[in-house]
Amino acid sequence: MLEGYTTGRRELVYVNSIAYEIQYFQGEHENEYLITQLKNGKPNGRCQLFKDGILEQSWMQEDGQYIGGFTVYDEGKAVYYQQWANAFGLKEIRTIENDKNNLMLVIRDSNTRGVLYRGEFRKEDMMREGKGIEYDGKGNPLHYGVFHNDALFQILQRFEKDVMVTYAVEEGVSNLHLKDRHPVYRGGFLFDETTSLFLPHGRGRAFDPSSGMMISEGVWERGDAKEQQALHGGWYAAGMEEPCLLALIHASAADVDAPAEQVQEQEQEAEECSFAIHDTRWQLDHLPAQLTELCVDAGTCNEPTIKALTLTGLSQLQHLRIGENCFRCVARAELRGLPRLEDVAVGVNSFTESPNNCGKREKTLTVVECPCLATLDLGDFAFSDYTHFALSRGRC
Repeated sequence: MLEGYTTGRRELVYVNSIAYEIQYFQGEHENEYLITQLKNGKPNGRCQLFKDGILEQSWMQEDGQYIGGFTVYDEGKAVYYQQWANAFGLKEIRTIENDKNNLMLVIRDSNTRGVLYRGEFRKEDMMREGKGIEYDGKGNPLHYGVFHNDALFQILQRFEKDVMVTYAVEEGVSNLHLKDRHPVYRGGFLFDETTSLFLPHGRGRAFDPSSGMMISEGVWERGDAKEQQALHGGWYAAGMEEPCLLALIHASAADVDAPAEQVQEQEQEAEECSFAIHDTRWQLDHLPAQLTELCVDAGTCNEPTIKALTLTGLSQLQHLRIGENCFRCVARAELRGLPRLEDVAVGVNSFTESPNNCGKREKTLTVVECPCLATLDLGDFAFSDYTHFALSRGRC
């Protein structure tokens, strides 16, 4: 631990009948000293190294033997903690680093010192647990995802050089199998130091996660969509949409493959899941996966930044209620791949920039792959300036 240190004089002090040794050094380390707790003349307790009175390292010893791990400081600020057992002879080095946002487990290659992982962990055994980032050892991210028992369980984002792919995921469900990955974004990105998150940035494309079809392309700025070109089932022109086999497979998989007991549990959970949107875009982007009823308050979601509304991949959604005077600036509304949706109600003067009147703008309403839809109730002047309407209920 102190290779290269030349010892000098020593002092012995007592605090509350406990003995402490202060060891001074010579030469290039003459400004450093080590305080060690003693018992029967041997190190037994905490040991700390100081330089000019500022803490540099701290560790524990028992009867002269190193135990646990050690902490390295930079001018009194903790940099990382490492266990002794992980310090020598292994292919990787695991340390707990003092990140300003949270404690982070950092795994490095023991030869190159390149970072292999950075993220959440279990404190008791320093295993990967929770959200984290896998790296290639050269500073390039490979995956951002959820880890269980030190193994990747769910991929949230995947990286290909300068391109990031973001996936829609369901809590507790692994998507390591290729068929179970549902992209919602592919394009440029940046790493936000304040949140430790990768954000869409630059040119990119947005996708319908249930069908894999592009729904818009354009420019993102630190996670916010700016200049966007809407697409309709992958087409710039509306009316060319075609049924998607992937969406049908996703919609039917839960009902066909799940055991009867599992389906019953899902239905019981679904009965209790309702959600209300009051006034924020954030709520639109964070809808619960088990949502059965969605209600939007009257006079909300009229921000100019909300130019599209896409509801897809909500396998339990049965009822959609939108109040009056909502979504004024939306130019593309799409309900796609909602296998249990039964009824939709839209209030007066919603989805229009021509309240109590009619207009003619390049706007599109699409309702497809909703086989159980029985009622579509549109209030007066709702969608009154839309020029394209596609409806395909399918079979239930």
